[in-house]
Amino acid sequence: GGGDFVRPFALAVPIVRNRQNWAVLTTCFHPDTRISEATRSVLGEVAKSLSIGLERLDTIEREKKLHDQVEYQALHDALTGLPNRHRLDEYLPGILESARRNNFVVAIGMLDLDDFKMVNDTWGHQAGDVVLQTIAGRLRLRLRTGDLLARLGGDEFVIV
Repeated sequence: GGGDFVRPFALAVPIVRNRQNWAVLTTCFHPDTRISEATRSVLGEVAKSLSIGLERLDTIEREKKLHDQVEYQALHDALTGLPNRHRLDEYLPGILESARRNNFVVAIGMLDLDDFKMVNDTWGHQAGDVVLQTIAGRLRLRLRTGDLLARLGGDEFVIV
C-alpha cells in the first residue's frame, strides 16, 4: 500500500585528503537498479578528482601561509616583533603623501638608548634582549591607531 517504504541502495566511495579518508561520496539508487562497472568507475573518478582538488587546495593554503610567514619575517624584527627598517621604508612614502594630500602633519620621533652597549657588556645579551623587548612592549602600549613603531636595529626605535 501507500505506506510501503523502499530502501534505496547506496554506493559509497571514499574522498581522500592528506592520505586519510576525509569524506564519503555516497550515491543512492533504487534497489532494483543495476549498477554498471562504468557507473562505479565514474563515481571513483569523481571521488579521485575531488581528492586531487582538495590536495591542491591544501597545497595552495600551505604555500600562502609560508609566503605570509616569510613576508612577515622580512618586514619585522625577530626580537621585538616590531616592524623593521624595511617596513618603515615602505610605510613612510605613503603616510607622507597622504599627509600632503589631506593637509595633516606627520610627527616622526626617534629613540636611541644611550649607553645601551653597557647593558649588554655588564649583564649579557640576554638581559639586553629583555630590556629591548620590554621597551618595545611599553612603547607599543602607548601607540594610537595609525601610529607606527619600528625598530631600526640595535637600540634605535622610530615612532611615526
